[in-house]
Amino acid sequence: IGKKDAWALASIGAGVLSTNPLFAGDPHALAALALPAAGASWFAWKRARDWLDLTDTKSREGFVLPSDAPTEEHMLESAGLRFGYTRDDNRPVDIDDNLLMRHTAVVGQSGVGKTTLGEFLLWQQAARGGGFIFIDAKLDSKTRNRMGYMMDVLGR
Repeated sequence: IGKKDAWALASIGAGVLSTNPLFAGDPHALAALALPAAGASWFAWKRARDWLDLTDTKSREGFVLPSDAPTEEHMLESAGLRFGYTRDDNRPVDIDDNLLMRHTAVVGQSGVGKTTLGEFLLWQQAARGGGFIFIDAKLDSKTRNRMGYMMDVLGR
């Protein structure tokens, strides 16, 4: 038990003491009830924090979600973009051009490959003569130079 726990217990004790009938109607006793509320809140926070921070680092699930039913391959007739391949049976994941007429946002944690995926998709779009707008909040010189090199290679 640390110093904060001791203060929490003392404030709960003050709250119990302030419920004595001798303190009935005393505004100071009412103010003293703030102490047990603070002490109880501290204990509740500690318990909740320990429960919410539980992370199972030992067990691994080790399963691969099966893919949805395959769509037809659009890359053969250049009518779409290839987003990648399914993990379970390595089928291509192509998105039809009609579905690309809307805005697309690629979101995720740092380091999961958002910029790499964006560059891959933009390479395909530029290679088939299409246009794009690329917005990257952390656009650094390395990414900018890769985009410029990509356009040079494609003669654009």
